[in-house]
Amino acid sequence: MGRSPRGLIAVQADEVERAAPSAELVWYFAFGANMNEHVLVARRRIRPSSAEPARLLDHQLAFDAPGLPLFERAFANVHPSPGRVVHGVLYTFAWPDLRRLDRMEGEGTRYVRTRGSVARSNGEQVSAWYYRARWARAGRAPSRRYLALVVEAAERWGLPEDYVAHLRLARSEGGEPPRRSRT
Repeated sequence: MGRSPRGLIAVQADEVERAAPSAELVWYFAFGANMNEHVLVARRRIRPSSAEPARLLDHQLAFDAPGLPLFERAFANVHPSPGRVVHGVLYTFAWPDLRRLDRMEGEGTRYVRTRGSVARSNGEQVSAWYYRARWARAGRAPSRRYLALVVEAAERWGLPEDYVAHLRLARSEGGEPPRRSRT
């Protein structure tokens, strides 16, 4: 990991483990807006073969991935943090869908796809792909709209209440933190 001239943290390509493409299903772990079916399925048209709540081990959630100017100030990101976990959703889908998601996420420019140890809901650990921001800057906050997508998905997937409460209390731009959804 290095720093750019502007103080942004950079993830170097040599830090990323790559896997050979195959026709088999791949594991993908989502911790931000991609947990939300309205984003992953309806908007991005990715059709998972399976989905379940899961935990990315030895990582911590942050909202420090640069967003889109004038639209979203920050997106969810993860950083290595021994002993910590990030709750999210573990999907399986075909390799071509992951490559398509790479293009949508800006893999190689905005994000770096990497692998991490993910604990499934049954306790089994698998190696799954996830996206880490190539550049991160502390002090950013997601929009209220983006944070509400993340909180809604966390509630729908039944992620632990203390984790959902932590998300609800996150600082956001443009208003109060999201409240409990009425589902």
